[in-house]
Amino acid sequence: MSVSYSAPLSLLTHYLIQLCGQVEYITVNEKSALKVFENITVIHEPQQNIVILEWTANAVNDMYADAIIAVLMKVSSDPKYQKVKRLPEKNDPVVFAERVSKLLGDVFGPENVTCIGPHMNNFRVGLESGKTAILELETMEVQSDDESMKKLIETCCARLQEAIEPSTLK
Repeated sequence: MSVSYSAPLSLLTHYLIQLCGQVEYITVNEKSALKVFENITVIHEPQQNIVILEWTANAVNDMYADAIIAVLMKVSSDPKYQKVKRLPEKNDPVVFAERVSKLLGDVFGPENVTCIGPHMNNFRVGLESGKTAILELETMEVQSDDESMKKLIETCCARLQEAIEPSTLK
C-alpha cells in the first residue's frame, strides 16, 4: 500500500517509535526503510513523495498497518508536525546520574540512595527491611536479591532514559 508522504523519514521514525517503542532501520532495494512491529515494512521514497507499507495480511498485522497509516496521515496533514526540530544530543552522563539519583530518591527516599563506585556511576539502594540493590549506570544493570525491587528500579530508569534521551534506531 502506498501513502503520500513528503516529510523526512526521521520525523516518521520519531512518531513510529512513540507508537510502538522499537523501530528497526533496514534497506529494501537500496531504499531507506523501517521495520515496525516486527512485521510491517515501511519503505520511504522521497523522490516520489510516498511511503510504501508492506505486510503479510492477517488481523493483527492489518491493525498495526492501520495504526501506521493513521500516523502517516496525521504527520502529512498537520502543518505543525512539518516543523522538524533537531533532536538533542545524547545526555551528559553526569546530568543523567543526577537525574537518576533524584528519581531513586523520590521512589525510595533520599536517605536510602547512595552514589558509589570509583567514578560515582553506580547507585546503592538500601531499605530498612534489608532489601538492597545496586544500579550500574553505564549498562543500566540492576543487581538485587529482591526481584520486585530490581524490576521497579529497571522500569524507573528505563522510563527516565526514554523521556530525556533521543530515540535510537535498533
